[in-house]
Amino acid sequence: MKVFQVDWGNGYNAKSEVVISTATSKIIKTTRQFVGATPTGFPVMTEIFETKRARIKTPSDAIDLRKE
Repeated sequence: MKVFQVDWGNGYNAKSEVVISTATSKIIKTTRQFVGATPTGFPVMTEIFETKRARIKTPSDAIDLRKE
């Protein structure tokens, strides 16, 4: 895991943790803990990245926007 202190170009500041796979070098998860103001109103933002497309399933009621 790498930990960064990040100053965003739009005035926000966050301590960011980035988890990178040692096997594939792909980002698995990021967590941002904002210092002061936040872009979303929440003090913590987490993103989880799925790297195996076969695990991603479309809901049965999903609309295919490519056909719209």
